[in-house]
Amino acid sequence: MKKKLEFNFKNKNILITGGLSPLGLKISEEFLELGANILILDKIDKSKRVNLKKLKSHVLTFNVDLSKKNQIDLFVQQLKKKKVKLDCLINNAAFTTKNKKNYIGSLNNQSYKIFKDTLDINLVAPFYLTKKLAFILKKTQNPSVINISSIYSLIA
Repeated sequence: MKKKLEFNFKNKNILITGGLSPLGLKISEEFLELGANILILDKIDKSKRVNLKKLKSHVLTFNVDLSKKNQIDLFVQQLKKKKVKLDCLINNAAFTTKNKKNYIGSLNNQSYKIFKDTLDINLVAPFYLTKKLAFILKKTQNPSVINISSIYSLIA
């Protein structure tokens, strides 16, 4: 018989980028069940407000466009002012577009803008956000950074 692992995240502060996307929402729900406090960084539009209603307590949301360095800087300043403690950063945000034809496929079908947007959200933002939050994470015991990558690299 397998032993069930027990995790206690009570009063741990977990920051999840893209926390209102389908995967981010599931991650948020799981950590909430384990007693964590959730901070969500996402570009919040009407469709994501529906997902936000699914989450109950212990959730703080921040409407941040991770492709914009100045918005990341402002977010980090907010955390500094509020003296927020962070135990874990989960870099989950990923660039997606409704125009899949120009997103998935051969190199000839890729536009410069979509390629750049993809790099900004999927590569540059996790690097920059982690760098900016390192000083906050280092203040906690055993901080963690989790980077989630996309399966689209296997398709293109």
